[in-house]
Amino acid sequence: MYMVRAFFAVELTDDIRNQFYAVQDILRNSDAKLTCVDPPLTHITMKFLGDVSDDVMHSVQETMS
Repeated sequence: MYMVRAFFAVELTDDIRNQFYAVQDILRNSDAKLTCVDPPLTHITMKFLGDVSDDVMHSVQETMS
């Protein structure tokens, strides 16, 4: 059975992403312990579903559409 990490997320506008990256640059040079995200993957996770099987994912997709 194939599993996929699933979540509901909101994509960010380019303007918000650019502001986010400016803050990341500041934090990179600090003592903060963080992992920076690749720019195209930046989003706001609303609900993390975890590892979901194909059939459950299909049901989730149908429900959301």
